[in-house]
Amino acid sequence: DIAQGQAAADAAQAQQVVQGVNLQKLQLRAPRDGVVDALPYRQGDQAPVGAPLAVMLVGERPYARVYLPQPLRLQIKVGQAAQVHLEGQVAALKGHVRSIRSEPSFTPYYALTGDDVARLSYLAEIEVDEATDMQKLPAGLPVRVSF
Repeated sequence: DIAQGQAAADAAQAQQVVQGVNLQKLQLRAPRDGVVDALPYRQGDQAPVGAPLAVMLVGERPYARVYLPQPLRLQIKVGQAAQVHLEGQVAALKGHVRSIRSEPSFTPYYALTGDDVARLSYLAEIEVDEATDMQKLPAGLPVRVSF
């Protein structure tokens, strides 16, 4: 009886270790601080392997993604000053160009030569310089940028 009790206790301890490992695998931890923007799945949904379970906004300052038309692309440089105008807000936010992609985002097959090259657009990110609370600027706001 004593040996059976000891074996049952050992089995229970081993099961505790297994369940602890399973619990650690199921906990979600963000690699850095941020704000949760979206949860693509609801409770009970089974997400595909490798799918994002939460979309987070990270970084110290917000930024705007804009598309630069090809004629304007030659005039805009990384680091250049910009003003971000939010819909419904009178004052513009000061910022600077953080990055510009070298590959065009919209490349129709006929837009590579001739007059149609002006249809190309390049994705640019404009970082807001002013200390603005990220909570006040939710993702997806329509903006207009001037240089």
